[in-house]
Amino acid sequence: MPDLVHHAVVPAKRHNAVSADVAAAACAAFGVSFPVTIIDRAVVKNTSGVQRLWPAARDGLRELLEPTKFLRKSEYWMIFGVYTVTYVAANCTDSYCTAYDYDATYPKLTATTLVNTAAAATKDRTFARMFGSRPPVALPKASWALFFVRDLMTMTAAFNLPTPIANKLVERNLSSRSVAHVVSQIAPVCLIQFLSVPLHLLAYDLYNYKVGECNRTWLTRARFIRGEYLKTLVARSCRVFPAFGIGGLGNTWLRNGFSHD
Repeated sequence: MPDLVHHAVVPAKRHNAVSADVAAAACAAFGVSFPVTIIDRAVVKNTSGVQRLWPAARDGLRELLEPTKFLRKSEYWMIFGVYTVTYVAANCTDSYCTAYDYDATYPKLTATTLVNTAAAATKDRTFARMFGSRPPVALPKASWALFFVRDLMTMTAAFNLPTPIANKLVERNLSSRSVAHVVSQIAPVCLIQFLSVPLHLLAYDLYNYKVGECNRTWLTRARFIRGEYLKTLVARSCRVFPAFGIGGLGNTWLRNGFSHD
C-alpha cells in the first residue's frame, strides 16, 4: 500500500510542478514583453538605418498609451513566445533535476541556450525582415553563429551565475540573502552586454550587408560597431534588465508561489 500511494503521489507532484513552471513563465513573459518589444524593434530599425534609436523607442512608448492596440501587434507576441519558452525551459529543467537529485547547472544552461537561441534567432530574422532596410533574405550562417554565442553568454548570466554569485555575497557578509538574490539576478545580465553587443551588431551588419555582395570591408564593419556600440549597449542593457533581471525575479517568485498553492 505505501508503494501504491508513493507512485500515485509522485506523478501528481510532477504534474503540479510543470503547471507551476508553465504558468509562472507565461505570466512573467507577458509583463516583460512590452518594453522588450519596443527596444528590440528600435534597435533593429537603428541598425538597418531605417530610423534612429531614440526616436524609434519614443514612438514605441507612445504606442503603449493604447495597450489593447499594442497587444494586437505580431511583434509583441513573438517576443512573448521567446521569453515564455525560455522561462519554461529553465523552470522545467530545474524541476526535473530537483526531482531526480541532479545538478541542474549544465542541463539548465544547455536547455535555455538551445531554446532561447532557436526562438530568439528566428525572432531576430523576422524582425530584420519586418523592420530592416532590405528585402527579406536568408539569415547568413555567420549571423546565426553570432546570435548563438550572444545568447549562450546571456543564458549563462541569467540562469547559471545568479545562484553562485548570491551565495558568495552572503558567505562573505557583503549583503543579506534577499539583496544578494536581486543583485545577482540583475547585475550579470547587464554586465555581459559589454561583451555581447559587438556580436549583436556584427550579426545584423552581416545580414544587412552580406559578405561578397557589397564593397563593405571589415574595417567599415568595425567602424560601424564602434559608432553604434554605446547607444546599443544602453538599449540592450535596458532590454535584458526587464527580460532576465526583473523577468527572472518575477518568474522565480511566481513559480515559488504557484508551487506552494
